Amino acid sequence: MKKKILILGIIFTFTLTGCFNKKDKDSQTEATTDITTSTSSENNENTPKDEIEKNKTDISIFTKDTEIPYIKISNNENSFDSSEEKDKIILDFIKAGEDDKLIQLENEENIRIEFPKDLPKDSTVNITKTYVRQDGKGDTENFTENMSVDLNKNGNVDFKHTFDTKDKYLDLVVYEILINWKDTSVKYNFAIKIDNITMPNNEPYNVVGYLSEDEQKIYDNYKRDKKIDVFKGVEPLKMVKYYTQAIMEKEFNIAYTLYKDYDAKNMTEEKYIQIMKNLSQDEMKSYIENLKAIVDGQFFEDGKDAGYIQYSFSKDHPMAIDVIKDKDIWKIQYIPIQ
Repeated sequence: MKKKILILGIIFTFTLTGCFNKKDKDSQTEATTDITTSTSSENNENTPKDEIEKNKTDISIFTKDTEIPYIKISNNENSFDSSEEKDKIILDFIKAGEDDKLIQLENEENIRIEFPKDLPKDSTVNITKTYVRQDGKGDTENFTENMSVDLNKNGNVDFKHTFDTKDKYLDLVVYEILINWKDTSVKYNFAIKIDNITMPNNEPYNVVGYLSEDEQKIYDNYKRDKKIDVFKGVEPLKMVKYYTQAIMEKEFNIAYTLYKDYDAKNMTEEKYIQIMKNLSQDEMKSYIENLKAIVDGQFFEDGKDAGYIQYSFSKDHPMAIDVIKDKDIWKIQYIPIQ
């Protein structure tokens, strides 16, 4: 059997951890991204006095599971009220999102901001949310919401990270936290990635136009009824097309049923879905482009229940992937290397 598998890039994941009941103002976690950095509140004999005063305004931002890194800007910096600097911060966050370097939270997840204990408990925190939205044509537009939140009795601010789960073009939300601190004002900026296609409990994101009208009906019936016998007798190239449709919709549980690993015991559904979710945007784009090239390839039988599809991903670059018949249904044996 001919086996040639396209190797995609190394999967990159970015996670940060934290906990509501695990915060110590003398030990703050440093961020691991290039653009979002927490500052340390650790004081020692070698720390300049003005740096010690500056670190008194350090905070912690976290959920029950995740520490959230931030950028801090005080009003004694020239860029504090600069519109150019604000735009740059948003653009930096957009770039970090494209590079999969931002955390992603579920809708209505609780976020806590923990301030130093010497901040007056009657203080009010102003929070500005800037939503970054793709218009479906590659252009970006921003819109903002503002709210004021009072510190609770413990000197913390609690609020919910919420967004419109029906807007599939939302990319991320940039938070700006403004607090007046004695004779100074401080802004804290952080961003959360939004992906309404993959967020749990959302309506499925349907990709239309790739399948023919008859193919779409068969695919929709399978998504609804989960009766895989509907694919009996379907030729391998068309089965790859159904698999591609599921991948484009990020219906990875559906895609898994149309996939057959060489080692079925090793590749569980949970492991398969995690591999797919961990693909970066560029890796997923390349994977889908390759699948579409496979659909235009040529199938060759290699025994009763096996074969391969030969195709060209680029000029003068012939490739092949294996397919296998599983209970009279052709399934693809192609996944990015994990």
